[in-house]
Amino acid sequence: MGLWHLGPLAFPAYETVKLLPVVYNALIVGVFIGSIYGLIAVGLSLVYGVMRVVNISHGEFVMLGAFLTFFAWKLVGINPIISIVISLVVLFFLGLIMHRSLVERVIGKPMLSSLMLTFGVSILIWNTAQAVFTTNIKAVSYLGGSVAFLGVNIAKSYILGFGIAVLLVVALFAFLKFSKWGKAIRATSQNDEVAMVCGIDTKKVRTLTFALGAAFAGSAGAVVSMTWFIFPQMGFNYLAKAFAIIVLGGLGSIPGALIGSLIYGAAESLAGQLLEARMSQVVPFVILATILVVKPSGLFGARER
Repeated sequence: MGLWHLGPLAFPAYETVKLLPVVYNALIVGVFIGSIYGLIAVGLSLVYGVMRVVNISHGEFVMLGAFLTFFAWKLVGINPIISIVISLVVLFFLGLIMHRSLVERVIGKPMLSSLMLTFGVSILIWNTAQAVFTTNIKAVSYLGGSVAFLGVNIAKSYILGFGIAVLLVVALFAFLKFSKWGKAIRATSQNDEVAMVCGIDTKKVRTLTFALGAAFAGSAGAVVSMTWFIFPQMGFNYLAKAFAIIVLGGLGSIPGALIGSLIYGAAESLAGQLLEARMSQVVPFVILATILVVKPSGLFGARER
């Protein structure tokens, strides 16, 4: 008969077989795309886990990292791969300054205060960038071409993003587990009052955490500039994806952010291959909504009282 019957629908078996390579390719590419999103989401999740602050300006940090790489390459001739480190360092210190001067003032206050503050910073950075960088779409045409991986052609920029993500995430886990400051960050995330009683300077811990979150966003922005087009308004798009990922994985959970980013990337890639291109932005949020119906705290999140 050659048909698979699902109620009133019938699909020829050979059509299903023809789809398998497409699904396989999309899943492999989705893992690499998700790793780039993971760099952004990990920084956002780290900040929330320690400070209970949703940084709305996080997407603008990605944008700034992307433009730093673009202008370092275009005007000074710095290798874009090297400029990943530059973007990371510059955004680290920008996050340091922003936290000390602004964000620390709203710690312990209702979440709406931090949301409004970081939203205002986001608007300020966005409009300043639009005036300085212009609204023209740009890109770093450096790492072109693709290589074969597990039978799939993967863009070199995707492989670079995956490698940077693995390197930084492993470094972050090692830092949190073995270093004095990493242990202080973990203690503060669990209970900041007890951490303070134990002699930990929780204010400095929060400052370092916010700076690390900005640094991850900056490094991701550098990779984004070599992968997709960049423009001053791009920040909101990446903020929305990162926020969906950390909600999917569980707010404040770094492992959850990593798993969520891979799920999101795979869903986006599959939707782009099997459905219309614009549906690639819709399907991941449908999956997010479905998972949250079953587990409202996300895949790795814990319910809060």
